[in-house]
Amino acid sequence: MDGFLVVPANFSKELLRGWSGTKIFCQHCGTPVYYRHGQRVTPHFAHEAKSYCDSSEPETPEHQEGKRVLKTWVEHVYPQNATHQEFYINEIKQKADIITIFPDGHKLCIEYQCSPVSENILRKRIEGYEKANISQVWIFGEKLFKTRRTNRFRLHGWEKIIWERQGVLYRFKSLVTHPAISFMNIATIKGKKYIVFCKDKFDGDIQKLKLLPDGRITMKDGSPAQEHKQENMMHVFSPTKRFQAIRRNAEQLKLRREADFLLNPLRNFAIARIGDHLSHPLFNQKITGDVISFVI
Repeated sequence: MDGFLVVPANFSKELLRGWSGTKIFCQHCGTPVYYRHGQRVTPHFAHEAKSYCDSSEPETPEHQEGKRVLKTWVEHVYPQNATHQEFYINEIKQKADIITIFPDGHKLCIEYQCSPVSENILRKRIEGYEKANISQVWIFGEKLFKTRRTNRFRLHGWEKIIWERQGVLYRFKSLVTHPAISFMNIATIKGKKYIVFCKDKFDGDIQKLKLLPDGRITMKDGSPAQEHKQENMMHVFSPTKRFQAIRRNAEQLKLRREADFLLNPLRNFAIARIGDHLSHPLFNQKITGDVISFVI
């Protein structure tokens, strides 16, 4: 009510409980919020049970931990910036997961998306940042792509919007042990609107990555992450020994069957009766250049 931002981590539990419902209000809708904290619930503010606010959405532990890691990373990359978590932007009435403000006033927001969102809400958020001249980057949670195969998978409509805007999908990986960001360079499958495959993939340690002011993520030396993918992608694209053996056996079998067909004594008889337009029974190829001999 006094006009300053209240972050649960910066105040004592007793003080927050005393302010709940009377002195703390939602930045978006203006209704009172209440402090919540428990053994399994991280400190946060919640609306009343019957109230509705389109800026409030349930947060998973992955989302909460990811925002903390992202904020620490941005503060390390840009120590001179003012970086905030859960920052409310009054001019567009939107709340950014992470926002960093450069000394010259330029703003860059990082949205960490761990759950599906409707296409209309997503477009509204993107257009809001663009209207306020705020650069943006969208990073997906690990679980959204954990069960999908890289060779062929479905891209949901809201995910396709982010991919078309950024040209690449960023995904958080291994938040707890060694935080990393995956770069997924995907392409659509011909004739399929939402079915795509991953052309190449790169996993980069977050400490070795740099976030550019325009929202792109690169290596610290400034080079695109795709240039460093070879040593990291050999295990993904190199055929396994079993696959190589299967392909080699299939090629040998094809050659043996073709040789057996050409040497078959009944072949000349069939050509004599049917003509030189006999189709190959196995490979559906027209036979040409054969000498036709008629049997009387």
